[in-house]
Amino acid sequence: MINSSGHERTNYDFNLIIIPGSSIKLKFCFNEDRINIERVHQIKQHFLNILDQVLKKPEITLLELNYLTDTERHQLLDLFNPAPVEFPKGTIVDLFQEQAAKSAHATA
Repeated sequence: MINSSGHERTNYDFNLIIIPGSSIKLKFCFNEDRINIERVHQIKQHFLNILDQVLKKPEITLLELNYLTDTERHQLLDLFNPAPVEFPKGTIVDLFQEQAAKSAHATA
């Protein structure tokens, strides 16, 4: 037998297949009915980000790993999180009493 091919099938919606050889190849297989291609590209980029960090610093801990891209990190930390909000000081009871004193004659 000189050459053969086959059809791969699993019962999982997403598979990462690592193919060893003179160079390592990664193959992402996914169920297109359940996962869109943009999400697979995002997962691939996250995987490559982690791989890059491990190759640059083999002793890196899991706590130090960051899989997000710079754009995603900016979006999560800066755009999705509004500026810090000042909360009133004191307990709920203190705040309730303060409000009641401000409007002592108002109808509840």
